[in-house]
Amino acid sequence: MNNSARHVLGGIIGLMVWLPLVVAGGWASRKVTTTARYFEVQAGEVVPGILVLLLCALVVGLLCGSRISPLASLVAGGLMSVLSLLWLLSPAQGSELLDAVLPDSFMIPVLDFIGVGMGLLLGLSMVVASLPPSRWAARSPRVLPSGGPSPLPFGGAPVPAPGQPPFGQPPFGGAPAPVPAPGQPPFGGAPGPVPPPHLPHVPAAPPAGPAPEPGQWAAPSPGDGAGKEER
Repeated sequence: MNNSARHVLGGIIGLMVWLPLVVAGGWASRKVTTTARYFEVQAGEVVPGILVLLLCALVVGLLCGSRISPLASLVAGGLMSVLSLLWLLSPAQGSELLDAVLPDSFMIPVLDFIGVGMGLLLGLSMVVASLPPSRWAARSPRVLPSGGPSPLPFGGAPVPAPGQPPFGQPPFGGAPAPVPAPGQPPFGGAPGPVPPPHLPHVPAAPPAGPAPEPGQWAAPSPGDGAGKEER
């Protein structure tokens, strides 16, 4: 629905609901005040009045806070305020107007509602709720870009940590950091464990024989004999 059709529909809704709101509010207020008039709680009178008041509050909340055109609350609140002001400033002219536009059965509830200023209070509240420009502007649909990287961080490029430059750019406008050589700490970090040096393999010496007792000569080893025979 375009914005013009939304406002037209809102104006029609405002014309349709303002008078039922006044009549229902007056009827409900008359029911709930029976406790104050007779100093006793009459459930058959008070409970229906409270339910109707809750219904009226729901309708007013929808007119003022939903995506319905603000023209609905503006029309309903404006007519309600004009009727209340006319009655409060000139009761004679107000009664003549009510006699011309309302049936006799609606007169008492309407007078109960606007006679104490409730119509003016509710009407001006609805008018003020219609003033924010955001309620009059059309809501443009959100269109996601087709192709390319996702605008959301999920599935797109990684997000750098706070205070860090974007990935692929030199930090703080300088030259790109050099790539560390193998075995070097990355970007000035703590060095890792150093591997042990490579040592050549040395064969183990043969086990020595038992030590000679005093006064005995030591038997030559097989290697020594072989060397003497070669010599």
